[in-house]
Amino acid sequence: MIFISNSFLSIAVSILNTYQSTRTDRRLQDMLGVVDQQILNKLHSIHPSTSHWAALPVRRHDVRLTRLRIGHTRFTHRHLLLGENAPECPSCKVLYSVYHILIDCPVFNHHRITFFHTSVSTLSDLVGESLHQNLFAFFLKIGFLHMI
Repeated sequence: MIFISNSFLSIAVSILNTYQSTRTDRRLQDMLGVVDQQILNKLHSIHPSTSHWAALPVRRHDVRLTRLRIGHTRFTHRHLLLGENAPECPSCKVLYSVYHILIDCPVFNHHRITFFHTSVSTLSDLVGESLHQNLFAFFLKIGFLHMI
């Protein structure tokens, strides 16, 4: 019969846990490095790294901003849950998307000029690291705020 001391077991467990943690950290870093290099990823144009976003102080606004950043709003994606057709822009005949509403659609051009002081901007300018101060006012004016 072999007797192993408790201190030996605790040291062995500690070494194994450290090894596993280091291995997991290395895998995670490798994976995040690959994600950071995916320039064709739709989120890359808004936030080109996997670092954390700064949270807004009001949770409702933070949730809305996150939905806008990932492009998944109630308006643009509810059809998936309800088994309906995707909403289509009547003037452009393309599927509605956050990008289409904020950047492309000529119907909202006047509002873009009013709220963003330009008709030409990028998603990164509006919902990137520092969101545009009039973003939610724009969505309120066009009647989409409650559908984010």
